[in-house]
Amino acid sequence: MWHIGAPATLFPWPGWVAAFLLFRLLDVWKPWPISWADRRKGPTGVMLDDVLAGLIAAVAVTLMGGVAHGWLVR
Repeated sequence: MWHIGAPATLFPWPGWVAAFLLFRLLDVWKPWPISWADRRKGPTGVMLDDVLAGLIAAVAVTLMGGVAHGWLVR
């Protein structure tokens, strides 16, 4: 809602920061399956590990948002 003129206090910056930090953590730490993708030869491995880190970070941030906003907690 911040993009339609809502107060700046509603800007979703905690989720964006969490997504970025989690992505960077996963990209550096390289747990499985990210490490598996990183071992692929050529440009496929270079890109696939970033894609997997981004997907895992997106799922984790979605779950954290669900818990924080009460969607997953009843």
